[in-house]
Amino acid sequence: MRRVETTLDALVSYGSANPEPMDGRLTRDLEPPGFAAFAALQPAPAPVQEPKREEPPETRDDVARAEELVRENAASLDEARRAKDTVTKRAVDLTEQLERLHDQIARAHRNVEDAETAVVEREMLVEEAKMELEMARAQSEARGGGSGTEP
Repeated sequence: MRRVETTLDALVSYGSANPEPMDGRLTRDLEPPGFAAFAALQPAPAPVQEPKREEPPETRDDVARAEELVRENAASLDEARRAKDTVTKRAVDLTEQLERLHDQIARAHRNVEDAETAVVEREMLVEEAKMELEMARAQSEARGGGSGTEP
């Protein structure tokens, strides 16, 4: 086996498909092989095998604890989602109630404005009535001298 390997190494080192050196005699000078030819002579490195690692018991316990935490966090997440849905619904309800209250306040402001306008109109009517009463008294005094109710 060693002989075959040496022969193959020698053929590789020449690296030529030229049949001239077949007889064992050179008919002309050949260039010596370069360093690249010697690279093929180097044995291939042995493959490195990583040792199999068995999972220590602590890792199995850690995995079990992590799975339990995942289950707890999933339950907590579901509870948080339900709470969020409840709060969101409450916020929508409160927003609708606030809009209704704003509408009621706007109606109340309009009613106050209407009432203030009515008060002003009534005050003007009262003032007009007072003026007409004064004018009527003045005309009555001018005609007859009074009704006798004056002191």
